[in-house]
Amino acid sequence: MATARKKAATTNEQTGEARPGLRVLKKYPNRRLYDTQTSSYITLADVKRMVLDGVDFEVHDAKTQEDLTRSILLQIILEEETGGVPMFSTGDRRRADVLHQLAGPDHPFLRPCDAGRHGWAA
Repeated sequence: MATARKKAATTNEQTGEARPGLRVLKKYPNRRLYDTQTSSYITLADVKRMVLDGVDFEVHDAKTQEDLTRSILLQIILEEETGGVPMFSTGDRRRADVLHQLAGPDHPFLRPCDAGRHGWAA
């Protein structure tokens, strides 16, 4: 089932002001990522470091402002896992947590019994 991607929500819809503490990255057609806070290009390794450091960020398409955060996070996981450096060991609780965060509790592959077993709200 295809779903429409959301436009980036970097501003408070009521006030129109930028969300405080949010770091905005722009993805250009040439696949380069641009960090608007440091005014420099960054790599997926830099984005991974931001995730591990707990930095609040969003990735937007530079032209359309489409929110690409999920696809960038999935790309990082895919590259780590296929590169021989698994991010998650078998049975690692973090794997389920990351999938839940990326897919959301309403995603079809997360069955209701899985949500209850992991303590996620149904």
